[in-house]
Amino acid sequence: MLASANPSIAERLLRGDPVDTAIDHPQYTVPLDARDRATLIDICARARSINEFLINLAAAADDSA
Repeated sequence: MLASANPSIAERLLRGDPVDTAIDHPQYTVPLDARDRATLIDICARARSINEFLINLAAAADDSA
């Protein structure tokens, strides 16, 4: 949700170390479990733009609901 609400967060997740960026972000208070980490790393490996990142993130969220 943070990534979709704030493109700079999405950019940090996509361009930086995705797991550490997500965990260290002051507004991100829920720790990532192993499945979440693997999903985030996979999304970052496939995405070439913020738009692709958000589309893949939304798809992953829909699959987990």
